[in-house]
Amino acid sequence: MSKLKVLFRADASSKIGGGHVMRCIALAQELKLQGFDIIFVARHLFAQMELNLANNGISCKMIESDDLLADAKETIAIAKSFEVEWVVLDGYRFVDTYQKEIKGAGYKLLCIDDIAETKYVTDIVVNQNPWVDVSDYQHDGSKMLLGTKYALVRNEFLHLSPGEKNGDIRKVLVNLGAGMATAEGIIALVSAIDQAIEEKIEIDVLTGMNGMLMDNLEKMKSRSKHKIRFIGADKFSPEIERNADMAISAAGSTLWELAYFKVPTLTVVIAQNQLPIAESLDQKKCCVNMGWLDQLNTDGMVEMIKRIYKDKIFRHQLADNFGNLVDGEGRKRVVSEMREMSE
Repeated sequence: MSKLKVLFRADASSKIGGGHVMRCIALAQELKLQGFDIIFVARHLFAQMELNLANNGISCKMIESDDLLADAKETIAIAKSFEVEWVVLDGYRFVDTYQKEIKGAGYKLLCIDDIAETKYVTDIVVNQNPWVDVSDYQHDGSKMLLGTKYALVRNEFLHLSPGEKNGDIRKVLVNLGAGMATAEGIIALVSAIDQAIEEKIEIDVLTGMNGMLMDNLEKMKSRSKHKIRFIGADKFSPEIERNADMAISAAGSTLWELAYFKVPTLTVVIAQNQLPIAESLDQKKCCVNMGWLDQLNTDGMVEMIKRIYKDKIFRHQLADNFGNLVDGEGRKRVVSEMREMSE
């Protein structure tokens, strides 16, 4: 019996970030563990993303056209040459007209989504966000896999246990995402940490993949009383998230990794699709939503950071609630549904 084959289509850039590709990698890892063959197709990728795919034994084909229909045609041609059964799409450009091209070519189709704004003509829709409901979607009988029960977490995180927290904050992680972080945003947050936390701590700052303004960051580092470490995307490891006692994170896919590790987290919004996630987690008392990063004032940031830092009971409640959202089995549940439809 030949192996089942799956094609993934997603992009990563400084404009859209890296979350689409990273959650595809998480699902692809599980598919590979269960014996599927994988091919990846992209129009835009960070060099680090290409390396991540290669490190996971996933070959990638680059397509040339920015035209939506031509994109679909190129993707279908690759799918035919690879003899796939399933196509997985992750990206806001893959609207119903694109999906119809894929379905019309005879492939089973899974779409990973996080905004519930387009109509779906697909076999499966996966949205791992906590706010979403079936009533938010227009679809033609798609199987809807919704909520953090289906959170897609990568191997390198699942291989680690959450670790023990001693209740004190010694290390803070600042992560604004792989491609959308700015030096200005990082400086604002670290300056607020400086004012909120008097005791000397360690701050790990993910600088992303888009060429941060390191001169400005180094100047900030020299002024801070804390020990600050800047970490490029090529040096980032799951242990950095696992070992954090507190995090300030963009409200994207990184949150489900932090939830798995039960890290008390403040969220900031840097893209429109992140707003409902941040608001929902705040309402569920899983995280503290700081709001839009570019609209925050220093006093407000300082007070929110100070509250989590000083109130140990509140911090532990957040961590427990957050951790209960993600059990690490989400991607297995998704693959189970794919297998059932393939039988």
